[in-house]
Amino acid sequence: MDASVLLKSCSNGASEIVSQCSAAVTTFLFNITMMKLLGGDGVAAITVLIYSQFLLTTLYIGFSMGTAPVVSYNYGSGNVKQLKKTVRICFSFIAGISIFVFLFSLLGGESIAKVFAGDNRNVFEITRKQYHYF
Repeated sequence: MDASVLLKSCSNGASEIVSQCSAAVTTFLFNITMMKLLGGDGVAAITVLIYSQFLLTTLYIGFSMGTAPVVSYNYGSGNVKQLKKTVRICFSFIAGISIFVFLFSLLGGESIAKVFAGDNRNVFEITRKQYHYF
């Protein structure tokens, strides 16, 4: 076992741990705030919103993971023409997906709330109203 490689790996992953810790702290603070404001139903509603937001952002994550090798290959090979074409396609796709996610959230918020809230009418109403504030 090479300690220097382990140390380098840990320092390289430090940004990920900071990101995960900040998400945990933010979620904790959301839960405390919603518990004070709206009780358990408020916590359930914010959970629905956070989970649905995560599901929609996976489109971006998957796209970036899929295109990273193409961008890297073209950058590494010095193929500026293909790199510019790839970046242009990426920006167009991201713009299109952004519009789709916005409209889906705006117009489909009630349907998303129904899926996650189930039979709990209070959680459904809180969630439905909040989709219009984002």
